[in-house]
Amino acid sequence: MMAIQSQEEFFSILEKSNLLDADQFLAARQSVEGLDDATQTARQLVRDGFLTRWQAAQLLAGRSSFLLGKYKLLDLLGRGGMGRVFLGRHVTMQRHVALKIVSRDIASNPAALERFLAEARAIAALDHPAIVQAYSVDCEGERYYIVMEYVDGRDLQQVVEDDGPLPWPTAVEYIRQAADGLAHAHGRNLVHCDIKPSNLLVNRQGQVKILDMGMARLGGDHDEVKDGAPLLGSVDYLAPEQALGAETFDHRADLYSLGCTLYFLLTGHAPFPE
Repeated sequence: MMAIQSQEEFFSILEKSNLLDADQFLAARQSVEGLDDATQTARQLVRDGFLTRWQAAQLLAGRSSFLLGKYKLLDLLGRGGMGRVFLGRHVTMQRHVALKIVSRDIASNPAALERFLAEARAIAALDHPAIVQAYSVDCEGERYYIVMEYVDGRDLQQVVEDDGPLPWPTAVEYIRQAADGLAHAHGRNLVHCDIKPSNLLVNRQGQVKILDMGMARLGGDHDEVKDGAPLLGSVDYLAPEQALGAETFDHRADLYSLGCTLYFLLTGHAPFPE
């Protein structure tokens, strides 16, 4: 795929992408009059709010496809072990969602694909204000994805890195909300297995949202651990029974990880940083 060099090339691929309607496209052209270079044009359109940084980078790389089913891709939110998460907007309803798209490697592996679909079913069965809600699971060609609630906020890892350790009443309230959400999941025999600060989002109203249920496992079913596959979870917050490869572990593993998370919120580092 050839990188875009000139402004004309850039607007040609921008028009093909259908990211902007006719009026927006005209306004975008007017906002970059006098510029010739594609990169300068893209930067100016990002500053003016016509494009996101991610969209501009994709266009400069010659990519013009931003539609996935009924959703327009707006930004890349993150990457995980199972794929990438995008900010999307429903074309008709104009509702913002998070789209978790499984990687092509996983989609081509029947066992891994079943794990992804099991994740989707597990999330969909949960209904609690402290857990990110799943709306649907769908497939576009060979691309499988989950449509999830989009949370406009920061994860607790980022909060502490940006603002420093939290006052204890704030930290305790965040952990209380997360514990309430986990109790809901545990009551349905589902263990998250990867509770950590970066998997707890806080929205603008102060509501905690547990995300990345991709590591979740139905209680008592931990074949990945027994078969010697990579450990589930993140080492700084991993319960000892998970780290030792125990054949079974239960909801108490999440409580250990939540305690380590509280320690991080209060001190700014994991309990055992060495």
